[in-house]
Amino acid sequence: MTPVAVDRIASAAQACSVATRLAEEFAVRASQRDRDGVLPHAEIARLSASGLLAITIPAEFGGADLPPSVVADVVRTPAVADVI
Repeated sequence: MTPVAVDRIASAAQACSVATRLAEEFAVRASQRDRDGVLPHAEIARLSASGLLAITIPAEFGGADLPPSVVADVVRTPAVADVI
């Protein structure tokens, strides 16, 4: 398995900005993926590489240690865009 470079999220503002950008990207093909019954493999890879999946890691381990309210917003943003 080849290691994937992952961006590091450092703040709530950055996390929200990245989530919004991904939501815009995901929304472009969401309907087509649904019609074709295609799983969002590329989108999951983008989400993973964006650093958003690590925003709850404690600061002492190099993470952003963002609060649950920010995590909820970050998860909601691309999820809503994917069903529009």
